[in-house]
Amino acid sequence: MEVTSKSQKLWKGYLRDRFAVISILLVIFIALPNQGPYFELGILITTLAPTLICAEILSLRNKYPISETYLAMGMPLGIMASSLGLVVFSATPELADTGEQPNVALIGAITSLLLLGVMWGIIVSVIGYFLRKGEATHGEYLPIDTKIFFQLLSAFLIFPIFAIFQSGPSWQELITIFFLTKPIFLCIGLIGLLTALRKGIENVARNLSDASLATMVLGITISLVPLYAGFGADAEFQYMDYRVFFSEASYGYLSIFYGSVLHVIAFFVTLRTGQINRTQFSQRNFHMLEAYSFFVFMTLAAPSIFELV
Repeated sequence: MEVTSKSQKLWKGYLRDRFAVISILLVIFIALPNQGPYFELGILITTLAPTLICAEILSLRNKYPISETYLAMGMPLGIMASSLGLVVFSATPELADTGEQPNVALIGAITSLLLLGVMWGIIVSVIGYFLRKGEATHGEYLPIDTKIFFQLLSAFLIFPIFAIFQSGPSWQELITIFFLTKPIFLCIGLIGLLTALRKGIENVARNLSDASLATMVLGITISLVPLYAGFGADAEFQYMDYRVFFSEASYGYLSIFYGSVLHVIAFFVTLRTGQINRTQFSQRNFHMLEAYSFFVFMTLAAPSIFELV
């Protein structure tokens, strides 16, 4: 009887949710019409691995439900993975101004990244909703200690950093692409302004979370204005040279990347300060998805008004 009781506790307390995760992924895998296009290794690793590892750390060390971790991290990690791929692709030699005709296959691969990472982020979020037992109550969970905080931060950052340095460009080029840019100034500047306006340790996580959304929304808008202003400027192109298109859109890609990274860090900070109940990350994720969807629509949808000219 004692062995049976321990088995039941193990099943209810640990194994049942993990079995559910595997079952949901299996159902989705079987439902895919053609598995090939949906499994890009870099996207999978960058989206799934940090979420799964952080969920296990929080569950085992702090008894925090894996469903809540999936809901908080799934969408921003999917968006982060997509934007990371777009930033790296935009810097590839194939998109250099060589005067050659557009590589349609390359452009198709780049465009698919706009959707693929987000698709896996949505899948992780769906799993979180399936596993959530009623409405979440965060007040009963104690703040994580500093050691766990840095474990989470390391588990989260190691995968995108590895993906960045395995992408092809040299580390000098990567520093120029990711850190010597105006979007990162926008992100840091917004954090500084919010910190100055809303002082106090109790507002740190909220400031980071608000700055993440503001960075994404402002960065997307700032990117779209010159993108559309440049349509038809080159007499050799009806709309715009595709290389110019990716160059103009890179501001938006970087802003989305910084915003999604900052969003996850804000989640860890709320766990550290014990204020997880003050910031509804699962709801904010939908705002992130709305902003990202707007960017995808504005960059992929046909410029119908120009077709009338």
